[in-house]
Amino acid sequence: MSVDLATRHRRMIAAVALLAASCGAAGMTAGAASPATTEPTGTLRVAPNTNLQTFDPARVQNAQLFYLQPVYDTLLRLDEENTPQPGVAESWEWDGTTATLSLREGPAFADGTAIDAEAVVANIERFATVGGAAFATLSSVEATDDRTVTLTFDGPAPTLLVDLAQAPGMLVNPSSFDGTTFETSPGGTSGPYVLDPSTSAAGDRFVYVPSENYWDASRQTVARLEIVPITDEAARANALQNDEVDVTVLGEAQVDQFISQGFETSSTLGFVWYAVVLDRDGTMLPALADARVRQAMAMAIDREAIAEGVFFGHAEPTTQPYLDGELGHVAALDDALAYDPDAARALLAEAGYADGFELTVPAIPSTQTFAQALANYWSEIGIDTSVELVQAGGMAEQVRSGGYPVFVTPTPIPDPSKWHLWLWTEDAPYNLAWGVVDEELVDMANAAAAPVVADERQAAYDVLFGRVVGDGIIVSVVRGEQIALYADDVSDVVWHTGEFFPDPVGIGVGT
Repeated sequence: MSVDLATRHRRMIAAVALLAASCGAAGMTAGAASPATTEPTGTLRVAPNTNLQTFDPARVQNAQLFYLQPVYDTLLRLDEENTPQPGVAESWEWDGTTATLSLREGPAFADGTAIDAEAVVANIERFATVGGAAFATLSSVEATDDRTVTLTFDGPAPTLLVDLAQAPGMLVNPSSFDGTTFETSPGGTSGPYVLDPSTSAAGDRFVYVPSENYWDASRQTVARLEIVPITDEAARANALQNDEVDVTVLGEAQVDQFISQGFETSSTLGFVWYAVVLDRDGTMLPALADARVRQAMAMAIDREAIAEGVFFGHAEPTTQPYLDGELGHVAALDDALAYDPDAARALLAEAGYADGFELTVPAIPSTQTFAQALANYWSEIGIDTSVELVQAGGMAEQVRSGGYPVFVTPTPIPDPSKWHLWLWTEDAPYNLAWGVVDEELVDMANAAAAPVVADERQAAYDVLFGRVVGDGIIVSVVRGEQIALYADDVSDVVWHTGEFFPDPVGIGVGT
């Protein structure tokens, strides 16, 4: 069944659900694992648009997370509402400083070795060393007994519970840390499936079959899972049309055609498409140091026209990153810096730029149309903007090195605490080249990330986003849908927060 927009939006209120789950001292307690009512049957073929980079949970990017989800179990899980639920950890306590995880009896690695507290500690320690950010404020992790793990933090960790349901919570047999070539194969797996090397073809087709030692048979919904990466969108559309794959992701331009043919959709307003001013001190482009110029850039954009013309109606216009009901949404900003080209020109003149200035922004093929739309609107108010097409794999590196003063991009909607780690701290990846020091902004971000109680965080985000949106540092345009299309005999295609492709575990076929 297709999922309506209101339901998709409700499912993405991940941050609110996270805080609701974590505000009290006591965590959630699991019941017994649901037994499988039938043996797994059928073959599920999914076609993502990105290739595998690594099977290492400590190094994987969210864009390739789906390759790992079948083979590694996680400490927690996310339900359809993105609320943390028990996984290998059957219960937890979390007060914002200390997390205590109680592990269930039964889970084991694929070789039969039991998953105990020492194994969990080893995984978290490795991730903290290799993967970094998720445990950036972790001060210690220890096994207090065979089934209990305690994590202690000396700084904010507002996304901990969601993190433990994704790559940071994935479990690898510590005996395989050394000697496994994670770039080509998983090691020490713990999930409901194992990779079948005899039928897989590296880079072309990854075949997974049920693991004999997995503890929760209800998650083994199919007898064979195939992940077939197809980077070309037309090729993905043809594969779906010709019944060569069961589930894929397509761009907005093709969705309505497939819906009219009887295909089902599952989607989420999971991406924010925006522009961010990196050169806030005006080092390369002096005009950008003036908040009035940045505000004019925000007011020049007709967001509703972009939602319809660029995204074919599969997007929600917005002047701020977060939508109503999400942590980080500020009601006072709903109409802030809305489309008003005359007022934008007046602000430019007031700032001393009545004759405008020149600006170049980067784009890759998948963002070029969006970037060109912004360039056109900015050019209409006197900011002569050109779009420079760069290699798809190299745009982030060029931007981080200081090549462009304004970055136009989509990003999976993050917890509000993530923005300052990317953009505003002195050593943030997108600030290193510019070295903008804004202690007030950093203080605002830290104050918002620290509380555990949602209301306290939201009050602080009212201040933080009031500044970054109101001053035009972040220019939000739309929340775009991520859209999965699938045949009518496929079921339970669910998006979770931060995912680029639905988790293949749990999807059914032939039912």
